Amino acid sequence: MAKPDLVKEVKSKLDLVELVSDNTNLSGNKNALKGLCPFHNEKTPSFVVYPDKQTWRCFGACSTGGDIFNFIMTSENINFPQALSIAASKAGVKLTFNSDTERDTHSVENANEIAASYFQSLIKTPEGLKARNYLNERGISEEIISRRGLGVNYEGMNTLVDHLKSKSVDSSSAIKSGLLVKWNNNVWKDTFTNRITIEIRDENNKLVGFGARALGQNQPKYINTRQTQLFNKSKVLYGLNWAKNSIKESGSAIIVEGYFDVITAHENGFMNVVGCMGTAISDDHLKILDPLCSKIILSLDSDIAGKKATYNNLIKIIRNFEKPDLLHEKIYLCDSDKDNDPDTMIRENPESWKSHINDTKSLIFYLIENIDYSYNLSDETEIIEASQSIYPIIITIKNSHEQNKAFDHLAKKLNISREKLQLLPKPKKNKRQSKHIYSQSWQNNENKLDEALINFLITNLELIESAKTIIDPKYFSPLYQHIYEKIISDVPLEEILNNMKNSSDEFTLELIESIFNQTQPSSSHESKITIMNDYIRRIRERYLKERKIETEKIMKERMVEKDKNSVQEWDYIIEEAIKDNQEIKTLQESKN
Repeated sequence: MAKPDLVKEVKSKLDLVELVSDNTNLSGNKNALKGLCPFHNEKTPSFVVYPDKQTWRCFGACSTGGDIFNFIMTSENINFPQALSIAASKAGVKLTFNSDTERDTHSVENANEIAASYFQSLIKTPEGLKARNYLNERGISEEIISRRGLGVNYEGMNTLVDHLKSKSVDSSSAIKSGLLVKWNNNVWKDTFTNRITIEIRDENNKLVGFGARALGQNQPKYINTRQTQLFNKSKVLYGLNWAKNSIKESGSAIIVEGYFDVITAHENGFMNVVGCMGTAISDDHLKILDPLCSKIILSLDSDIAGKKATYNNLIKIIRNFEKPDLLHEKIYLCDSDKDNDPDTMIRENPESWKSHINDTKSLIFYLIENIDYSYNLSDETEIIEASQSIYPIIITIKNSHEQNKAFDHLAKKLNISREKLQLLPKPKKNKRQSKHIYSQSWQNNENKLDEALINFLITNLELIESAKTIIDPKYFSPLYQHIYEKIISDVPLEEILNNMKNSSDEFTLELIESIFNQTQPSSSHESKITIMNDYIRRIRERYLKERKIETEKIMKERMVEKDKNSVQEWDYIIEEAIKDNQEIKTLQESKN
């Protein structure tokens, strides 16, 4: 049963120093070990591990930290349940859950694999000639067809429905996999008919769904598996299973739109290319690539509608991204060729593709240059709105010279002076955006505070709105942070429980249900608020004291080493220490 005692057991059997040492070289004394941060490029070590506490912290660009679970989550870009699974495997601890979800997931995976084999067998038959000819015209040989998992499906007597039945795949799994669709006559039929099929595998090579290209003039030209428990196109990048190692080695990833763009790129030696499968770039896509590379290049639609969609989508991501400075530092865009997509460019002239991906613009330059895709710059009101859309990312540029250039560029694009630009109304700060995001380290005894507060909020649902304005999820330990984020969402608790019953998040489901079943003594509304505020104060105070200990250690090290390599970093540490001390003082005064 995946509850706190199990999490504690997993953690007790692992050593953070040993885990981190697989990613970066550490040196120092028994109290604090130091090395280059494995999560961002740097020349001066800013990453510190505290062996006695089994915690880590980056004092550089990441500005984050936590325990062994946080390290795995950051390293692999995964959530807590997935990190727990990996940690348990390393620790030799078996996770068991009281649900059928895992078995259900395997059934869907099995249905996908059987379908893939079926599609690939059909393309080799005489009936598959039309599909093979189409692919050959696009430079895709039969060898490539086999290597890249391409197939075909036609309408007829022998259908995928029949094939799945012959392989003993139950109808529930076939439907949940998205392989079947219900027609108007309430009969279940193949989702993909008269189409070339394309395997979609996640970065771990698990077959999660299919893309399909119409044979002939059928519309839409491309379709994907509908969203299932395995497939969400906003959270999957096509070809990442092929590209992952190359992206790590090269330090860069190129995102294109089409399946065949990716296939042609890889077949011609451009191994760091992945595809967003015709959907808009999402923040999840960027988070997947973030730990793998230092540069992400977008080569997307070249027409006006496509460019406008890309622009608006990037602005949307920036407004909601926790660390917009990360986007500015990592995202670059190509000037797309109006006449040729990546597939055509690579097949006709690979050198032109090389020039194309080397001729990039920074995210901020691209956004400023193309701001008139979304705003009428002859209208004063829209000039203000345009300025506010770009302002949040400019202020996160760390290099003052580059920041100044960006403001100059924006003023020129808006056709106003720098002085007038500075006087325009500024956007309200997005609460989700925070320059410094810390993760709470796991404390074996103190996590009872987290459970107590969550228990109290679940029992007194009317207080949730108030709680989420007072305490951020970052103050919680990893397991309860995951739960707190769920209960402060706008989704009703019963719906959260139902959703988890249909997901692989069994451990959270069990824990929430166990907390939900606990009872609280009745009390007045005023006393409830007092109880809640006391829990919140103690949790915040615990978090700040932990950070204070870590900060004091690193400050002592800097003083001993006389490290003056980074004045900005030292100033930042001092500034954060002062803020923490002031907040601790305020919290302690509030309880008196």
